[in-house]
Amino acid sequence: MKKQRLFYLDLVRAAALICILIVHFNATVTGYFTLPHKLFTSTLPLGIYLGDFGSSLFFIVSGASLALTVPAEQNPAQFYKRRARAVYPLFWLAWFVVFSYRFVAHPGSFGGARTVTLVLTLLGLDNFAVAAGWVGTDFACVGEWFLGSILFLYLLFPLLQQGAAQKAVADLGADAGGLHPGAPAGLGRAACGRAYPGISVRHDVFNARRTHTVYFSPAAAGGGRAGTALGR
Repeated sequence: MKKQRLFYLDLVRAAALICILIVHFNATVTGYFTLPHKLFTSTLPLGIYLGDFGSSLFFIVSGASLALTVPAEQNPAQFYKRRARAVYPLFWLAWFVVFSYRFVAHPGSFGGARTVTLVLTLLGLDNFAVAAGWVGTDFACVGEWFLGSILFLYLLFPLLQQGAAQKAVADLGADAGGLHPGAPAGLGRAACGRAYPGISVRHDVFNARRTHTVYFSPAAAGGGRAGTALGR
């Protein structure tokens, strides 16, 4: 099945990419990221640095994409396995190509790096480890600081998703209580199913409009509404 593309996410990705390209172009021309720009400005109004802005957009888009695509029933182990498959093969390929070039073209570039830090490199955590002060020189080649940061966010995502789902179900229970005759306010999904057989509840947790859809069978609702949607 072909995946549906969301224009607004692609638009944010494009804006983030332009910001990062400008920052790296300026860094190549000036030799440092924070020196005054040459052909393009490196800051937005109010002094916002393009590098910070673009990186933040990438983090936001990544989180939004996960929220829209990761099934709520997927357990953390499955999520981590799929993320590893999506991230590591291409990262290892890119790192090996760049490392090989630098090793040949610039001998001694990694002379100060300890061999043990290669483990952090293979995990994509070396730049992050340096920024955190865990190690000194490393084998980083392809912007591992971003990868290390987003891997930690991936680590937290199942917990955040579960918390958001629980909050949504609590809200939904309150809504369902007002739709079903005699249903107490605040009735949760599990309790709703036990107390009123035939009711199925579907909640699009990350829908931008927070749409609640509650379905009643004729037996449960006495021939009542077949489906009711509540938008917030």
